[in-house]
Amino acid sequence: MNHNTPPQTARPRRPRFLAAAAAALVLLGGGAVGYTLVAREDNQHCDSLQSETDLQSSLGGAY
Repeated sequence: MNHNTPPQTARPRRPRFLAAAAAALVLLGGGAVGYTLVAREDNQHCDSLQSETDLQSSLGGAY
């Protein structure tokens, strides 16, 4: 048995916490940007449908 091995010390948790926090921020930021792009894209399509006279005439009174 080798008694010259130093005892193991606990690693600080701060680097792991900072890495997890950074990953969470990246995921949240990416989700917010993705949602914004999708929501903006949907609104553009809806606005273009309302401005088309062909759609208005084909729907008649239901428009």
